[in-house]
Amino acid sequence: MSCKRPATFVDQVQQPKQAAGQVVPLLRHCLNLWIKQLTTLQPKFSVPLEVLEYCISVFGRFKTRTALTSMAGSIPPPATCIPGELAACLWIAIKSDGPRASVPSRTLLSTATGVSGEMLTSKELEILIALDWKVGSCSSLSQL
Repeated sequence: MSCKRPATFVDQVQQPKQAAGQVVPLLRHCLNLWIKQLTTLQPKFSVPLEVLEYCISVFGRFKTRTALTSMAGSIPPPATCIPGELAACLWIAIKSDGPRASVPSRTLLSTATGVSGEMLTSKELEILIALDWKVGSCSSLSQL
């Protein structure tokens, strides 16, 4: 199941002039749909609110970092990468929250989000490299 989103979702996420208040609700909506799908697929799975907020924080830091790189002359990623990037940020946030046994598999997350497993893995690595592997944990959210 892929996230149903307004046609302007990609434009709003990629426009640095857009107020964060306009983009964050769209991200939160998409994440909530994916989390609902995850819990449908695996009923024992739950995502605390802190994980959702941490995911948005990681996504924002990644998009800020890649926007700065783009301004320095690198080619920006295509707009179609945004769902893959957001799904990978969710995976990173879930992994940072608790025991490894509670982390959904790549296949399960791929099924819930509609993002291919290969894209999840590649975007996860891209995000971690862009953030110099400094993703911390949900408990460090207040320190970001």
